[in-house]
Amino acid sequence: MTNALEYTEGIDAAVTVVLLHEDPISGEILPVEGNTPVDLAEGTPPAPELVAQLLDSSVRLTAPDVPREIVEAVTELPVPANFAESPWLRAHRVLTLRGNRAALGSFRMYYSPRLGLVVDELPRTDTGE
Repeated sequence: MTNALEYTEGIDAAVTVVLLHEDPISGEILPVEGNTPVDLAEGTPPAPELVAQLLDSSVRLTAPDVPREIVEAVTELPVPANFAESPWLRAHRVLTLRGNRAALGSFRMYYSPRLGLVVDELPRTDTGE
């Protein structure tokens, strides 16, 4: 089995994540680079057309380019059962954006078709929290 938190020279840690978003009108979960609804509860591997859209919607998060806390938090996310059944997706985690945004710990993320996944650290309050 592939180690989800890979270590290579020059890279502290890395994980691959598929970016999905919730359609604001239908409520369906879709790949950011596609239009086929994704059912993460389904037990069978995704169809080839959907696999292509999911791979087009995937990004590799590497520390130190992305804060290590993000890489570690995403690594802790489970691989969806239907992804685990696909040789193309078996090590991919999922991050679902709602309103084109997601938050993990003290970080806020959004997807830009031009820039990819953008990560910002949330400002700390005067109390340091």
